[in-house]
Amino acid sequence: ERLFTRRGTHNGNDPVIETRVHRDFTRGASLLSLMRANELLRDWLTCELKAASHDKPRIKLKWEGTQVDLIEVLKGMHLNGDFGDVPFQRVMDWATQEFGINTKNHDQVLQNMKGRYDTTAHLKDLLKVMNEDFIIPPRKK
Repeated sequence: ERLFTRRGTHNGNDPVIETRVHRDFTRGASLLSLMRANELLRDWLTCELKAASHDKPRIKLKWEGTQVDLIEVLKGMHLNGDFGDVPFQRVMDWATQEFGINTKNHDQVLQNMKGRYDTTAHLKDLLKVMNEDFIIPPRKK
């Protein structure tokens, strides 16, 4: 109780205190002020972060290829280490959620791919298209 009810005894002529302090201001009131300021800052930051997250709508991509093509591409990227040290099942769960394509039977699809004549047909098509796109036409003289 003493932290919050002490009346100031400051004498205006006292040289020890060089700043003017309100006579009702105490250490307890100072701590409460800091706590309240932190609460207000937290509330403000929370509101700003929520507002910022709503400003940018999430862009959802649509996969136009087949389920087999998607699994082939993601398996290649997974084997290359493009997703880090993540199990392939987690990559497939992400693809299902992100692209809306059912990849629950990816093990069966991969087994069927191994039996194909050309196991990486879609990846070869991608490579061909990319190489054609990156060809620099000769300069005209």
